[in-house]
Parts: sequence; structure tokens; C-alpha cells
Amino acid sequence: MAAAFTLTDVSLHYSEKQLLSHISITISEGDKIGVVGRTESGGDQQALCADPAQARQFLAETQVDALAVAIGNAHGVYAGTPKLRFDVLEQLQPVDTPLVLHGGTGISDGDFRRCIRLGMTKINIATATFQAVTLAAQGAPDYFEMAKRMQDAAYAVTMHHLRVFSGEEA
Repeated sequence: MAAAFTLTDVSLHYSEKQLLSHISITISEGDKIGVVGRTESGGDQQALCADPAQARQFLAETQVDALAVAIGNAHGVYAGTPKLRFDVLEQLQPVDTPLVLHGGTGISDGDFRRCIRLGMTKINIATATFQAVTLAAQGAPDYFEMAKRMQDAAYAVTMHHLRVFSGEEA
């Protein structure tokens, strides 16, 4: 069920770099099944994976536009290599509802592609962007150079992931 309000003004600034030739914004209702781990504040990285039967039942009983399923992913920076439970996604098949992956930073390009093949249509990579802009800002001689470096870093991370998600070599 879509949200009942309209955006009246959207402002996107990408300077001289063109991110996408066409941007479509949709406000939709989503939900989560399972518990996505958390690492931003030093919390437990372990995630409680979604139960595929529970997820299928939830989808049958609701009309959510998208569903985030926990498959061993975590918000923030992973302490080691993420071990995703692709079997959870495989057991959900076939699924018509778009699936969402929270905590994408640190997941390999190959694992991203596998998630996409198994129904993930939205992948969050905020921490990767935060890390890149933080690193880029270091040592900048002034605000304008810092802002330029940060913008370039965010653009590079975004374009890398868009290439990976679209199946291009990164």
C-alpha cells in the first residue's frame, strides 16, 4: 500500500557529473522479516535470518510494496567477511514482491549479483559512501577542495555499485 502524500519539491545536486539520465521517485511501504545485525555502535553483528515460510505467509497476508529479509547481513562495518544465507532467498522463490538488502557495505560484488539474481531489487550501501567521503575529506587544504573530494568520492562509490548492480564489470 503506497504512502498517501505527494512530494512537491525534489532537489538533487550533482554538479557537473550526471548520475542518472532519468530519476524516478516512488514512496512505498516496506517491511522487514528477520533481524538485520547492527555494527555501527559496536552492537552484535549476528543477524537472525528470516524464516522463508514466515516471509511467504507475511507477503500473502499483506500488500507491502517491498520486503527486507535478513540473510546474515548487518548495518555498518563488518568485522569479517559477511556470510550470507542464500538458501533463505532460494527458499523464498518464486517471489513477486521486490526484496531489499539492508547493510550492503562490505558485501562482495559477486554476492551482490547473486542477491540480485535471487530477487533483491534495492540494496543499501550508505556506510560505503560515508567511509569514502570521510577518507576523501582528510587533508583537504580548504572547504571547497574538501567538498569537491567528498563529492567525487560519493560519485565513485555510487557509480561502482551501479555498475555491479547492472551486471557490468566494476
